[in-house]
Amino acid sequence: MDTPAYRHEWTNCWALADEYSLPWMPFSKLSDEHCRLIVEGVPERSFGGLNGFHRWLVRHRYKKGVAVFLNRWRTWLPCPDCLERG
Repeated sequence: MDTPAYRHEWTNCWALADEYSLPWMPFSKLSDEHCRLIVEGVPERSFGGLNGFHRWLVRHRYKKGVAVFLNRWRTWLPCPDCLERG
């Protein structure tokens, strides 16, 4: 994820961590509000969150590297942290 194409999202996420007091801990242990920020993003800060990142990947899937990353990243199964959150 630390490539030039994705660095914008990573940088914005770290900036939001300070601004919104996002703790560095497993996703399953974050508050619902912190999870919402990470998943949905903060449009006024140009941070699309995981949903926005996924939309970007889908729009650029014609690029071989993006297509490979997208196929590895998405799944029909919920992640263990999401299951734990219930």
